[in-house]
Amino acid sequence: WALYRGDAWVREYKIPTPGSVVSTNATDEEGYVWFTEGGWRGSAGGNKIGRLDPKTGAVEEFDLPYENSQPLGMIRGKDDSLWFALVTGARVCRVLPRDPKSDQKLAKGR
Repeated sequence: WALYRGDAWVREYKIPTPGSVVSTNATDEEGYVWFTEGGWRGSAGGNKIGRLDPKTGAVEEFDLPYENSQPLGMIRGKDDSLWFALVTGARVCRVLPRDPKSDQKLAKGR
């Protein structure tokens, strides 16, 4: 849904996982918005990363392979890969937006 705030419209999108806290986001070359889903003050929350299609509002979520990993921060690399950190476990992870499920070994921090 959208609401009017002063001189601009703001559209909000619902995240499917209850208790998730979206902390950071980045866009890929196709315009999808990627985001991290952690918890609040150490709770597991979503423990996922997600992808939003702003044209349709569809959200797809990807589970992380570590319990309560607290994903945080997200930047886009020169090759269009997305990088983020797992606070618990001290890992830096990469996702390939074109095929996020194919990069599982990198998502596991290897």
